[in-house]
Amino acid sequence: MRVSSLFFVFLLAIAGVAKADLVGDLFRSPATGIAFRPPADSVRVNAAAPGLIAEFDDADRHWVLKVTSVSLPHPLPLNEYKDQYGQSRDGLLDQQVAQLREQTGAEMVARDVVHIGALGHTEAGTLVIRCTQNAQRRLVQQGFVRANDQLYYVIELNTPAGDNSQVFSPTTGFPAINVPMGYSRGGTLPVGMTFYGRAWSEAQLIRLAYAYEQATRHRRPPVSTPPLR
Repeated sequence: MRVSSLFFVFLLAIAGVAKADLVGDLFRSPATGIAFRPPADSVRVNAAAPGLIAEFDDADRHWVLKVTSVSLPHPLPLNEYKDQYGQSRDGLLDQQVAQLREQTGAEMVARDVVHIGALGHTEAGTLVIRCTQNAQRRLVQQGFVRANDQLYYVIELNTPAGDNSQVFSPTTGFPAINVPMGYSRGGTLPVGMTFYGRAWSEAQLIRLAYAYEQATRHRRPPVSTPPLR
């Protein structure tokens, strides 16, 4: 099972470290005070929805990127927390997963909390979901970037679902590298993510893959295989 690396590249773009030709021009929102770079070749579209900051589409690749703001009535962390009475309460990611389970045919592929930004101080939760929309299988990658205890910026990248790791690189000759990105099915099935680049971009792919591995630490030794000596 493989997942597109574009979403992580987009998060890297927020941190200001993504390769310039992978992302588009800087978008600024004076009303919210945020700025980010959408994926290259995407086009901003006029759309209206509660909290929507911007929407970018790529008609050729069938991608849709939406950035929204979510204001909460009370402080809410990403993960489970204890309330004032010592009771366990669902965090924002838990609530999103609960909503996901109510959707027929939806499957959570991965879930994580990472720290992004130049100093790694910005907390972001990530969800990767496979679902059916308009009779098509889609891969929905969501990032919840924490601005403060009651404000999150939600980045959602909606792309066609499928395992393309055996298609694009072997047929084009362009380089690709795969890294662990977590586990599904109760933490038993490893999930991989493929970084796919342009010709002669091996050095950049290795840098991105190494940065992702160091930031997430997803890999764990297999229980069925002893360490190599």
